[in-house]
Amino acid sequence: PCRGQRSSRGQSSHICAMSDDDAKCRVQVREATADDGDAVAAIYAPVVRDTAISFERDAPSGDEMRRRMHAVMHEHKLPYLVATERATARVLGYAYATPYRTRHAYRFTVETTVYVAADARGRGVGAALLRALRANHTLTELTV
Repeated sequence: PCRGQRSSRGQSSHICAMSDDDAKCRVQVREATADDGDAVAAIYAPVVRDTAISFERDAPSGDEMRRRMHAVMHEHKLPYLVATERATARVLGYAYATPYRTRHAYRFTVETTVYVAADARGRGVGAALLRALRANHTLTELTV
């Protein structure tokens, strides 16, 4: 359902799930597609370039992000989601789940990742992505 909430800037924002068509929704969460690869790479690039949290030296290209998205969704059969601005369809953030470890004991455990564009932070986008990720049917029997 569409959730109205106040951002840290005092603006009202409505965050909606993948199936919501509510006219009040300003941000929607949906499954990622290959077309989102460049936008996802653009969100991730400053994290790689300007911080140490990604453990990567070079920012991946849109093609590399598409390859990674494909691996998550098709090889691991796990969700990869994007949050988009309803009015413009601009990707504001993304989230996905990956296997935690390859050992048998961890087969029901995944780790989650959420990234939000710098200018979209503080608007509930990350929280909406995490909620949608946790509600995803493929994760219901897994430890997140």
